Amino acid sequence: MPGDASTVYSDNGFTFTQGIVIAGDVLEATIVGEQHGIGSTANVVTLYKVTRNGADVTANYASFSTVDGIIEVFVGHEVDITNGASAAYDSDVIDVEGLEGDVIRDGDSFDLTIKAKTDVKAIHVTVKMSGVEIDAFIRDSDTSGRVHIDSVTGDVEVAVSYDAKEADSNMLPIILILSILLPIVIIGVTYVVIKKRRHNKEQQQ
Repeated sequence: MPGDASTVYSDNGFTFTQGIVIAGDVLEATIVGEQHGIGSTANVVTLYKVTRNGADVTANYASFSTVDGIIEVFVGHEVDITNGASAAYDSDVIDVEGLEGDVIRDGDSFDLTIKAKTDVKAIHVTVKMSGVEIDAFIRDSDTSGRVHIDSVTGDVEVAVSYDAKEADSNMLPIILILSILLPIVIIGVTYVVIKKRRHNKEQQQ
């Protein structure tokens, strides 16, 4: 977990992973462990019991085994995925697999895989660490690639954008034909309506 030297960290949570606790019974455990500043310490299960309606029924169970945990406090850095021009990248168009939103330990390396999910012309990726642009994007093709950083020393921002494909030029003649025919159709419909209204008026007279 990320932290700083001025905070004392503890965690009394636990997970029941194997076996069966009878419906209505409650497994309780006491966890002891504290970490002062950067470093790690054991998080030890010192007591456990099963209760039913407040009564201790641990003896009804054959055996228990426990696995101690570790509280670790380290210097970490955030990894954020953005869209160059807005607060969040367009996940409907671009797929980013890896460590989005996670905290990376200082000095660790990581990879992100970036690829287009729809038919786009090209993707563009800019990587900054501690606000300074770095050369960390490895392009596999116009529409895919990966970000690789050997040693993270600050917060990382990966800005992803893309170029949309241009409209197919083969569609142009159809668009032009429609634009020419459309006024003719409208004029024809208008003429019929006006003529019909005049005819109705003559009948009323």
